[in-house]
Amino acid sequence: MGMHGRFQGLVIIARESIPYSTHMTVKWIYVAIAVVAIIGMGSAYAIQHLQSNQVRANPGGLAILSPQVNQQSPQTASSGLAILNSTGGSMAPGNGTIMMVTGEGSVDLQPEGITIYITISNQQPLPTPSQAYDYMESNVNEFISMLNSLGVNYTTTEVSLNPVYEYYSGSQQLMGYSASYGMKITLMNPINQTLVGELLRSASSDSASSISISTYISPASYRQGEIEAIKAAVQVAMSKIYGMASVLDLSSIKVISIRESTASIYPTPYPILAAASYNSGQSLPINPGSASVTATVTITAIAS
Repeated sequence: MGMHGRFQGLVIIARESIPYSTHMTVKWIYVAIAVVAIIGMGSAYAIQHLQSNQVRANPGGLAILSPQVNQQSPQTASSGLAILNSTGGSMAPGNGTIMMVTGEGSVDLQPEGITIYITISNQQPLPTPSQAYDYMESNVNEFISMLNSLGVNYTTTEVSLNPVYEYYSGSQQLMGYSASYGMKITLMNPINQTLVGELLRSASSDSASSISISTYISPASYRQGEIEAIKAAVQVAMSKIYGMASVLDLSSIKVISIRESTASIYPTPYPILAAASYNSGQSLPINPGSASVTATVTITAIAS
């Protein structure tokens, strides 16, 4: 008798030795075993089908069943240039060579005037907040009266009142209070050197704690300079693309993305520190310098 026969014999003996109420339980066990066997056969078939294909992930994160595809694209970069060989259109619409370049353009902006920044405050801390504020207010009002007499406009930039602390032996001690008033004065070209000297001398006598002068360029001029700088940067970048396309014998070029950034470079404001020179009666010569706007663009194009 084979194994199957011996197994059946055991089952018959078991059935004869157990009550009928248990027969139904054994029957349902047979049914469960049959269901598990069918599920296992289905899973094995699905696994075999999946293994017969190559699975790759597309940029969207979806699994795609496809024949073998070359997924590597050679890339070179030098002096802000990058060339990517497109394979099967997986990196850009249509077949071709992807080129990524950067270009930089700069435009000089001529000064339209100067801006004088003046801060008036008590040089030494005063015992109470009211004393510090009153001292600052008195000097500011005197200076503003002078500005009004000269027909000079100003803009308030800040007003502050703060405690002054110092550290001794690791502990913080209150030394008093300081109040300050900040303003800016813009003078357009041509610069009146005599007026500038008068402003600086008056600010010095009215307890100005800091004075600095910077080049003034109007917002409209800056915006126009920014546009011109971007144009120049694009021209530089596109000349690189056309140059590479010519060497590679590619005639069709399509720009697929542009990214840009701009930055302004102004002359460093020069502070006026020597208060004694204000009272010399001589005008301090002021010669504002030019500013510049620099734009950088990154252009990606596909050529074929």
